[in-house]
Amino acid sequence: MDQTLLVLNLLILLCIAFIPFSTAVLAENLQDANHRQTATLLYGGTYTVTAVFFVLLWLYASSDRHLLDGHLSDARIRTRTLRYLPGPLIYGVALALALISPWITLGIHVALAVLYMLPLDD
Repeated sequence: MDQTLLVLNLLILLCIAFIPFSTAVLAENLQDANHRQTATLLYGGTYTVTAVFFVLLWLYASSDRHLLDGHLSDARIRTRTLRYLPGPLIYGVALALALISPWITLGIHVALAVLYMLPLDD
């Protein structure tokens, strides 16, 4: 544990604490065509920023293995890194697609939620 890890963890926790608000805004405005896009942008932006901070935390903790359990294999670390790295990019693309169709964005969010719930075989 060090100061940088604590700050990155705090940033993730701040994002997570914001998720109920952005979800409530989305739920309240999903049926309103005038506000659906804005609500989806807020929701998608929340998850995009959360994913960025999560990846930064993982990369920091796994660099030089200085903050990971010594029993973790290089293969497991590599598998996790490869699984986590595309997240911010995919969330960012989904966020941009909200300008075309909020429903596409929400579909991508559902797909990512399912993907990240699947167990890792490492």
